[in-house]
Amino acid sequence: MQHYLRTRATRRTGVRQALLMGFSVAAVAVGLVAAAGYGGTALSAVFLTALGSMLLGVCLGRRSERQRASSRLRGLIDGIGPVVMLIDARGRVEHANRSAQDLIGGGPKIPLIGRVLDQVPWIGATDRAQLSALIGRASIGETVRGDASFRGPAGERVDLEIWMRPVAVARNSNWIAVSAIDVTRRREGEHVQMALMQELDHRMKNTLQMVQAMIRRTARSHRDVEAFERALVGRIQAFSRSHEILARERWLGASLRTVIGEAIGVTFEDGGGLDRVEMDGPRLWIEPRATLTLGLAVHELATNAASYGALADPRGRVTVGWRIEENDEPILAVDWREEQDLSVPAAARKGFGRHFIERAIGHELDGDVQMTFGTGGLHCSMRIPLAHVTERSVHQRPAMPGGEEVAA
Repeated sequence: MQHYLRTRATRRTGVRQALLMGFSVAAVAVGLVAAAGYGGTALSAVFLTALGSMLLGVCLGRRSERQRASSRLRGLIDGIGPVVMLIDARGRVEHANRSAQDLIGGGPKIPLIGRVLDQVPWIGATDRAQLSALIGRASIGETVRGDASFRGPAGERVDLEIWMRPVAVARNSNWIAVSAIDVTRRREGEHVQMALMQELDHRMKNTLQMVQAMIRRTARSHRDVEAFERALVGRIQAFSRSHEILARERWLGASLRTVIGEAIGVTFEDGGGLDRVEMDGPRLWIEPRATLTLGLAVHELATNAASYGALADPRGRVTVGWRIEENDEPILAVDWREEQDLSVPAAARKGFGRHFIERAIGHELDGDVQMTFGTGGLHCSMRIPLAHVTERSVHQRPAMPGGEEVAA
């Protein structure tokens, strides 16, 4: 001990080391006396004993403060959301905060510290190779960023955005600080957004095609500009109303009753004639394509009825009913029946309205349309594959504002 206490240059370090090695304060004081050449007098011993006590207090106080600071820092790192780790140049985890332990380590029961990061068992081979490459680049001084995806211990997919930076800790420059954030939901959102954009593009193309067909067919069947405009505006309004219904229901489908009611309502904006229309059928939901197609078909039937059918007769009535028919292949049956005293005029020819209905139901929905005209009025029978009726479980949710309430 006296060797460390002999010179001023080594005395401070020697006192600290001697105290931490377990030598008593008195022993250290005597050592200081001997090293300084005081001959071990009692006065010097007492003085240096007091000095040693003070040095010990300072040394231990600083050590305690460092421990408290370290504890606070560890608590801070454990409490933050992002993953924080310290690894060596081989990828072995020396420190991991709680987020790293939960997300990568698989929970507190499977310690992450001591494991090699790119050999965690539930990380796939591709991502192991990517992590290994990132660790290799960081170990030679690069600051790197990368992405990794893996299956967690419970089988769930986890996407991480990772940063690695070389750091010097305790005179060792071969440590790597790793930070990462869980971007699983963001990645899922990006995939959903891409799918929605593709779906929107598809729907817009279909919408434009349907509008173009409306314009062409309306122009062919109307020689008068005013009549053409009136018919075209009505069809576009009906098409727009079906879009609004689907938007309220997040494009998951629409209530069949709502689709039929709104399509008829476009024809009678002033409310006249609606009191002579009766609707009857179970609560059903139809998918988006059927919503748009049936909306236009019913609008055509309502327009024809208002022009020269049952709704043009003050005593005429219309009944719209629907049901599921359990045949060899179950189908959705929709029937439009008109009751009137007037005889059916020559307008019952296969014009745009009838042609559009037959083509739309047959081509768009792979269904079948039968129209018959008798002294009592028009009967239109539409048969649609049950595939266009959505699963009820999809709609077991609160209705959106403006949407129809869904029965449990």
